[in-house]
Amino acid sequence: MPSSIPYDPSLVLANVVDNRALQLIQQISAAAAPADAAQNDLNALISMRRSLDMTRNELVNLGINTKSCNDELSTLNDEITAAAEDYVKKKITAEKTIKPLRAQIKGVSSQAESPVDYTKTQIKSMPLASDSMNMDVQYFSMDSNIESADAYASTIATFVAASTSWMGVNASKDMSNAAQKQVSSQAKKHSLSGTLVLSVSCTHKNASVLAPFVLNPDKAIGTWNHLFPNDSLDPTNRLEMMKLACSKEDQGHANRYSILSGMTFGSSFSAKP
Repeated sequence: MPSSIPYDPSLVLANVVDNRALQLIQQISAAAAPADAAQNDLNALISMRRSLDMTRNELVNLGINTKSCNDELSTLNDEITAAAEDYVKKKITAEKTIKPLRAQIKGVSSQAESPVDYTKTQIKSMPLASDSMNMDVQYFSMDSNIESADAYASTIATFVAASTSWMGVNASKDMSNAAQKQVSSQAKKHSLSGTLVLSVSCTHKNASVLAPFVLNPDKAIGTWNHLFPNDSLDPTNRLEMMKLACSKEDQGHANRYSILSGMTFGSSFSAKP
């Protein structure tokens, strides 16, 4: 299944950036990258195999010898097997690395007040990113003679739980339980041949940008004093404030903070038609 875009609820447009949260997101993204690349390679090989199978079948219908094609497809099968093994290993390694990192993300957090002057600042939507889509499909067949409705629903619930694990333990558990109850109920009341589960992750090209980006000086100083109480500024000391205003960027205070002035967006979902 495609990895969901890592995020932290504290990283909100116009808010003060929590460097620890940003570093955590970067670590999760870096850990998931090898597994995502391996999955893309595997999907490309599988897609190639299906396309070549159709070509071979067409040649057979035309009465053309396909011995050479069969030999090449046999080699391709070995490559698919190797790619699948590589993907499984990297996915397991990535999940082991990401699990403790994801546990550090807080659903609710407190931050210093943003120094942005909201009355003068505007939010504009600009196509600064790119649209993308990564989709994975799994079909679960149900053999009415062998598999019970509860076991069938449990299998789908496990897949949904894995697909939504990035949302946190509670949300993932709720979605998994809901999926299991829904499928179990449908299987008991109706005759089902199977369920198609789609997991999709997307990025969107339109980014939200603060333009014009206007700061409130009083709020900015208040935010500074909240973040750095041992290095607070006294706005009533005119000479000291003038000295700081005239100092170069690489001189004076070593402390600094950043504000999120723009952000791109992504989305993901899991569906069971």
